[in-house]
Amino acid sequence: DSRKVTAMDASHACPGTPGYSKGWAMRTHSPSPQPLRVFLLALTLFACPLGTLADFDAWGRVEKGSAQPAFMANPASWLLSSITQESRRGVSIMNEASNCLLRADKSICQSVDTNGVCVSLSQNAVETSLTIWERCAPHLQLLLSTPAVYVISLLFLLVFIAVTFYLRQIIDNIVVQFELFSIQARYLGKPFAVQREVFALTFLERARRLEQRHSVRDAEGRGAISSNLPHVDNLESRAAPKKKMKMQPPQPVVKDLVLIGGGHAHAYTLKNLGMNPIPGVQVTLITRDVDTPYSGMLPGHIAGFYTRQECHIDLVKLGNFAKAKIVHAEACGLDPVTKQVFLNGRPPIQYDVLSINIGSAPQTAPALKEGPEGSGVETPVTPVKPIDKFSKRWEAILDRARGAAQASRDQDDAAPLQPLRLVVVGGGAGGVELALSMQARLRREVRELGAREEMVEVTLVARSKVLMPAHNPEVQKTFRGIAERRGINLILGAAALGVKGQRVLLEGGREVPCDEVVWCTSAGAQAWLKPTGLQLDPNGFIEVQDTLESVNTPDVFAVGDIAALVNHPRPKAGVFAVRGGPPLTNNL
Repeated sequence: DSRKVTAMDASHACPGTPGYSKGWAMRTHSPSPQPLRVFLLALTLFACPLGTLADFDAWGRVEKGSAQPAFMANPASWLLSSITQESRRGVSIMNEASNCLLRADKSICQSVDTNGVCVSLSQNAVETSLTIWERCAPHLQLLLSTPAVYVISLLFLLVFIAVTFYLRQIIDNIVVQFELFSIQARYLGKPFAVQREVFALTFLERARRLEQRHSVRDAEGRGAISSNLPHVDNLESRAAPKKKMKMQPPQPVVKDLVLIGGGHAHAYTLKNLGMNPIPGVQVTLITRDVDTPYSGMLPGHIAGFYTRQECHIDLVKLGNFAKAKIVHAEACGLDPVTKQVFLNGRPPIQYDVLSINIGSAPQTAPALKEGPEGSGVETPVTPVKPIDKFSKRWEAILDRARGAAQASRDQDDAAPLQPLRLVVVGGGAGGVELALSMQARLRREVRELGAREEMVEVTLVARSKVLMPAHNPEVQKTFRGIAERRGINLILGAAALGVKGQRVLLEGGREVPCDEVVWCTSAGAQAWLKPTGLQLDPNGFIEVQDTLESVNTPDVFAVGDIAALVNHPRPKAGVFAVRGGPPLTNNL
């Protein structure tokens, strides 16, 4: 109770202490016996479970005449008897508390003095309440001396917190799972491959619906929808009222931050600097192209799902948003001592901190010259990287396929079919994905023009004896079956040496006829990095620390394909450049 009680008043209620009196007086501002009633009721409710828990200490006791504890001899009987005994004890204590309250109500007397109202309790009520406490005290003492009780209490507390915290998420999972069960039930009689695909799609749909439910719940609490992705536009940022920008005086330039290349990581850095500008920092972007492709959308662009504009980032707009200077040029050198970047056809640019995100250079086999007996026609060899050049060449391949389809449609049915022979060199994930996407797009184009799909022939050449050697055997088996069902010719275990006329030369003297060749093998680094003094790995890529800073040159960072993490090697894939954007921005 929150009312004040003096030490002398409290000592009056304790037998055996100086100043004990039969009529204990507690100074209070309320004449009601409600505090005493609440105290006795709480004490009674607390004593019953204490007694039950305290009996756990009997687990370690050995009964007289028995070689093992009672709970081990017959656990079920011991537990039932303990619960029954404690239940009877709790009922008895509750009855005594009720009688005590009745007697206390009858023995209350009120008197008024100069300090307020004095409530006196009879000796009978006090002694009865003390008797109840004496019955509960041993249980409490035994409970506090049993370590197992603390462990059990802690476990119950943790379980309660976990259930409370995850209860809403568990309910959401159950509701969404029941919603999707009806969709999965429709395909129970379908082939296993169809059921597996439906299961994968419903798994993604389940994640989307859960995210939607969480977003709606966040919107109810904050008034907007949040995506939990700081680098992605969301409705919350768009719906937020725009603050009026005050004219700020120009800040003096203290540091020059230079970004070479408009790769995935630098795109994130520019957007972040636009949202959180750093006073006194001048940002300069050196890029060969004013729009940069997103490599993750390349197969979709090849298959016709995205337009070129949809899968490219406008670096001019992004640079203007970040208030960065855009230099449309290609870097060709670097001097870490004077901190200068050399450009083709432009004066050098000074930097304080430099970041390099220029991707990788293509590595293609040399086009071997045709002999005197050849036709003199050279087959175009198109490397996948840089992606922008490959995208332009892909448009030419589409035009070539359309022209061949129209010519095939106009000729007689008895005339031999002139196929368009496309060879993809590279059996990794990128080569397989591109081969499937290009075949689907080319066959769709010729089919729409009234020609036969068989006029498009796709051949995949790989040095390894299996497709996608970096993946597990199940993935390899799955994609090999897909390629065979789609009619893609597979030539495995034969490295491509080069292109001679309209033939791809393989190890062992084998030749593969071709009209177009797409080279999708591992790429290399740019040659201008070798004389810069930066420490490079055996393939020519810049070795960087965990912070993406060069291992031997301070203030020079590298990310994406051009970087080689010494402690954590990563494949040359765009997804790792995207993931490198946030740490690169923080470290810069």
